[in-house]
Amino acid sequence: MTVACRRLSAGPVLHLFTTSVLAACCLAGGMFVVLTTGIASEKTRGVRLLNPGEEMAPIGPTRAEPPLAGPIGAPVAAIRIAVADGQSGKLDGMIARDAPFEIVAPAANPDLTWDPTSHTTSMGQTIIAYKVEQSDLPAVIDRTAAVRALKDLSASKPQVMRVNPSAETRHRGDKVEIDVETVANRSLVLFNIAGDGTVQALYPLGSDPHVLDARTYRLTVQIREPFGTDVLVAVSAAQPMDQLEQGIRQISRFHSAGQALRLVTAAAPPDARIGLVTLSSVP
Repeated sequence: MTVACRRLSAGPVLHLFTTSVLAACCLAGGMFVVLTTGIASEKTRGVRLLNPGEEMAPIGPTRAEPPLAGPIGAPVAAIRIAVADGQSGKLDGMIARDAPFEIVAPAANPDLTWDPTSHTTSMGQTIIAYKVEQSDLPAVIDRTAAVRALKDLSASKPQVMRVNPSAETRHRGDKVEIDVETVANRSLVLFNIAGDGTVQALYPLGSDPHVLDARTYRLTVQIREPFGTDVLVAVSAAQPMDQLEQGIRQISRFHSAGQALRLVTAAAPPDARIGLVTLSSVP
């Protein structure tokens, strides 16, 4: 799964489509994409454009991490997950990644419901991700825990974001404008968390200014596969956020929602504002 970007005056336009891409390489005056197979058994989502001379941040081996914590530092609550047909044995052997989980019955008000027949994972009536196998669920669980904690952070220090048009569900080819408002003279880090838990760095990339001049930063997104529910996260501050920016770039294109939460809680300065917008799409 990849996202290809091209620059317009109003900001990058993202085209979502399905393939397996590992690296984007730049030559002076141009860009070419190297298509290969998967890396480290991870699904990838995201190829970003690099300026001439800029190197892609390397992804190191998995390291032991502290427990995933929320806004007040306490460990995140376990995500309650159910199997739609009630056969919880289908989750036997599933191992948590970052966020803990608890297997419950479908009638026990689960946070997530996995349907092994349709291969969808839902939150209530909203489908979070399509084409989900049992082995994919820990990443979706991490995504759910991370988004919940980021929403809690946003409630106390919100960054205003607006979506146009304001339709609840998008379809293939729809274009959506996302405005991050009141960011003049502030630094901005913008990233996406897909329904399957993949993180993608969106801003800044390449030669993007780290401190914005305009009052509003606009991102234009075109909906394509993979469908589901994406959450775009904006963090702005009155000072540079080099550690957060570099960290998000290093974990970009991987199932790393838990790591994204750790980065925001550890690296965002005290004056940071956090905003989230949700984009749901269906085939």
